[in-house]
Amino acid sequence: CSERGQGLVVAVARASQAPPPPSSRSSPGSMAPAGDGRIAIGKHVLKEPLCIGTMQWGSTRLDQRLNSRGSGVLPDAIVDGAVAEAMAHGVTFFDTAEGYGGGTSEERLREAESRWRVSAGAKAEGMVVGTKFLPTIWRWTEGSFMHSLRGSLSRLGTQSVPLYMIHSPVHPRPVEFWIRCCCKAQSEGLIDAIGLSNFNAEQVRRAAAEAAKHGCRIAVNQIMYNLLDFASPALQETVAACAELSIAILGYCPLGQGLLTDGLTEDRLPSILATRITKVTWEDLQPLRGAIASLARAHGVTMAQVCVNWSICHGAVPLVGCKSAKHVREAVGALGWRLKPAEVSLLDGLALQRSTLEKPRWRRGFFMVLLSTLVFVYYLEQWLRSTNSAHLRIPTAAELAAASGDAALKVTTSSDVAKAEATGLDKPKEE
Repeated sequence: CSERGQGLVVAVARASQAPPPPSSRSSPGSMAPAGDGRIAIGKHVLKEPLCIGTMQWGSTRLDQRLNSRGSGVLPDAIVDGAVAEAMAHGVTFFDTAEGYGGGTSEERLREAESRWRVSAGAKAEGMVVGTKFLPTIWRWTEGSFMHSLRGSLSRLGTQSVPLYMIHSPVHPRPVEFWIRCCCKAQSEGLIDAIGLSNFNAEQVRRAAAEAAKHGCRIAVNQIMYNLLDFASPALQETVAACAELSIAILGYCPLGQGLLTDGLTEDRLPSILATRITKVTWEDLQPLRGAIASLARAHGVTMAQVCVNWSICHGAVPLVGCKSAKHVREAVGALGWRLKPAEVSLLDGLALQRSTLEKPRWRRGFFMVLLSTLVFVYYLEQWLRSTNSAHLRIPTAAELAAASGDAALKVTTSSDVAKAEATGLDKPKEE
């Protein structure tokens, strides 16, 4: 287990480009290089400190409805273009989850990589994939964990996944139970590195202590990490705990779901999910947005690229949701340069403190119930589609139990959906 548990250690690509943390606030992880100063996830070494999010790559009818204001289900050609663009720029790290499209995001990622490899050649460097186990309200046993993991491995077309994360710590079972399951799976060679998602400081320490009992370690904690929540005491405590334990930060929502990017207007603000989650107002955002815009002009980049670069300067690996090659191109525009230490400090001083880690446990628990229900609907839809019948019938209790146990059935991906609209980087993420 210890050999496979070397985990994710972050190093800035080039020491000359990476200033030390410019403020007294915490930056994540130990900065030990992976041989050549790049990022390592277990035995997998990344060329660039960037991760591509695939939450909106699902292909079910439910995804079509949920994304109705955007592009709906992404056509294969759009997904293939995003993958090809990322791989061409050396961005090989992709994030997915069984809860994204009921597992269809995992399937589409596998299929897109297979098509990309046809043109790239068998010797081309492949993807490094991180996926997640969702502790839904019906999962209570090691068997349910292993069933879920094997389902993800099947959908991803692999015998071992580079990074496997616990999607949420909110469950009647203690976090230690799920960490023990991860350690067992790691000892069996099913996962290379163990990760967390949405764990606060206290939960991170508990998870790391339990992993250590089994000769393993926690590699990464995936949390919301941006200038909307950087000043939050809860976030700073979590980042400090991760730094103490050499756990790297994989930071999702680096653009605040568009609140920190070009083109935002006061009229659009209420329609953005992050506005309701963080309770931020237009007036709250103006000093921070003004500074980001000024730095963007100075560096000849976009506001989005400033935000992503700021995360990299703090040692985090930004996770950017991308729905097209255009989105990927904008994301990689944050690579190859660095904000100056004084510029990072300026943004740090203007950061807000709207962390989701400070939400009451009952609210996070209520959200998990809703998310569990959504995942169950995904499985039910997949079961109904698998019947290949024009007449819907009520499934038996045994069939529903099989569906809720993550016996996710393969779904045929549609490739004739209307072309996806390029609506910008970093779409809402359910965490």
